[in-house]
Amino acid sequence: MALVPADELNRLRDGVKRFSRGFTPGQKAVVVVAFLGVVVGAVIFMRFSGQPSYAPLFTNLQASDAGAMTQKLSTEGVPYKLANGGSTIMVPQNDVYQQRLDMAEAGLPTSGTVGLSIMDKEGITSSQLAQQADYQRALQGELERTIDAIQGVTSSQVNLALPAQGAFALNTPAPTGASVLVNLQPGASLTGGQVQAVVHLVASAIPNLDPADVTVADSSGSLLAGPGVSNSVGTQNSATAAYETKEESKIGRFLATLIGPNNADVQVNAELNFNKVSSTTHSILTTPTGAPISTPVASSGTKETFNGVSTGVGGVLG
Repeated sequence: MALVPADELNRLRDGVKRFSRGFTPGQKAVVVVAFLGVVVGAVIFMRFSGQPSYAPLFTNLQASDAGAMTQKLSTEGVPYKLANGGSTIMVPQNDVYQQRLDMAEAGLPTSGTVGLSIMDKEGITSSQLAQQADYQRALQGELERTIDAIQGVTSSQVNLALPAQGAFALNTPAPTGASVLVNLQPGASLTGGQVQAVVHLVASAIPNLDPADVTVADSSGSLLAGPGVSNSVGTQNSATAAYETKEESKIGRFLATLIGPNNADVQVNAELNFNKVSSTTHSILTTPTGAPISTPVASSGTKETFNGVSTGVGGVLG
């Protein structure tokens, strides 16, 4: 049974023939290509519009956690994608929150940053050594979370050197030190104030920890702060950036007077020498016996001006 009558099809076919007679062969080819392009575009649009948008489920995962998560997603039939070398798992946007709850229920990820919540798992049968180890892990995790909130820091690792606590110790030994490794965003650097903030955050969280015993380094191996470091790299970077900005502004104003404003792009890369030190010494000269030589420290003068008619000298010449 035909849905369209035969006479209607014939009338439509005749209309198309009459319409096509008005086109040249080149115009007919353009129309056919354009029609095919529209069809292909519609097919591609319908294909990609039907796919869900993906969002990160977890980032910065260890290989073991990523493998366990992907296996669980495959078992449940949830589509996923891997990014950033396998350290990031992407799932459909609508499934992100539910999958995070499911992963948390399954105890994944297992190697993430821990905090003081780890102490909730402590029982009365836990040994003192295990409790102290868990407390140190929790304290390091809380410090890492705090440092990660600083602008320019992507991740951090804190290691605390805490002495063992004895059950019957009379005196609590002071901590021996702490080290912090910060991973920065590409092209980012910590200012001197940010480095000092990291140092004091760690020192303030550990009782009796001297800020001078806190070592801070970045992922490139540069020492930002540490014992015996008087002029930190963060302060040097801040001074270099300030000098570069000052010189760029000065050169930009000079070029603007020659070629007009907004017609030049100035960039200054400076290398400042922080190893050169200049000093000024004031000394007192002494005699061979050691007595100080008196030197004039002040001077004074007097000027007098007289106005008026002078009187002649009187008397008889002799």
